[in-house]
Amino acid sequence: MVGSLTRLARTVRVREGLVLGLGLTILVNTRPYEAVLLGLVAMATLAAIVFRSHGVPWRDRLRATLIPIACSLAVGAALTCFYDWKVTGQPLLFPYMVSQQQYGVPQSLAFQAPVPPPVSKPYPDVMDTYRWQLAEHERLRHFHAFWKFHFDKLTAFWHFYLHPLCAVPLLALPWVLRSSSMRLLLAGGLFVALGTALYPFYFPQYSAPVSGILIILIVQGTRYLAAWTRHARGGGLLIPGAVLSVAGTGVLLLVLVVALHGSNYGRRSPMIPPGAALRQQIEERFAASGRQHLVMVRYGPSHLLHSSTVYNRARIDESPVVWARELGPQRDEELLRYYSNRTVWLFEPDNKPPVLRTYPSSSAAR
Repeated sequence: MVGSLTRLARTVRVREGLVLGLGLTILVNTRPYEAVLLGLVAMATLAAIVFRSHGVPWRDRLRATLIPIACSLAVGAALTCFYDWKVTGQPLLFPYMVSQQQYGVPQSLAFQAPVPPPVSKPYPDVMDTYRWQLAEHERLRHFHAFWKFHFDKLTAFWHFYLHPLCAVPLLALPWVLRSSSMRLLLAGGLFVALGTALYPFYFPQYSAPVSGILIILIVQGTRYLAAWTRHARGGGLLIPGAVLSVAGTGVLLLVLVVALHGSNYGRRSPMIPPGAALRQQIEERFAASGRQHLVMVRYGPSHLLHSSTVYNRARIDESPVVWARELGPQRDEELLRYYSNRTVWLFEPDNKPPVLRTYPSSSAAR
């Protein structure tokens, strides 16, 4: 999407308008809020491109850019409405809006009133998530917590997108910003970043819509570094080459860690959470037995919300191992009757050490 904008500033192509519309459609269906912010930036940029163009009549540029964008967005909007209709029953009702109505999440923006709790009081995991998000939303109303949150957010952004080597080319940012197009890109990125600051939660993927802008600025900074060192040994590639080599090595090491996740070494790695490694071991052990199993999970009073053990495959009834959280005697008994053909186990992940044993119920002894 950002690449299409930069190319439209240089030349008139129908293809770039279609790609821009497609990119915005994909963003609307993945990060709706950020899509609105970046869409505003795109529209402002397009207006500047159309009405301040030189060499190409503005009517020709308007016809060759806005019409393809409108057509692409129209197709995307039709597909999105069809998807919403199949999922929620209404073409203009997004799934996340239904989630807010049924489960109370995701929470609203920091300046808005909090989303009310779900009336039906669903499962404990859902209510735990609602209470956590509500507490975070209310916490940002305090001045000290507000600034601490954004400091932590900038730290997470730095480590995920820049730290340490990708920040080196940004040393040339003052020279990069001599270009009006680069200044426009940076202003657009800052606008989206300030907009996301109004949401009381942050994960690095939330900044993905501005990653294209960041990549362009880094590439331009790398070009300046190469130009400054063109008389050094290596013909200007000394600093950029070192940055790319070390960064590439870091990516390779990360891929290696992920690949080792399933190995015995990977399970002992400090980068893999112990609970996740233990759950995988149980899953593999039971799957290899050739029988079907049901694992009832009993969390302790100090259980961490984000250390969940209960999740299953899409075709849950066909899975060799089904994981379920205890919900009380009556509902547990219903589940045990439904999976009466399975061997039932009790897993207590919060114990030190975690405990796996046969489920203490006469109806589960099969």
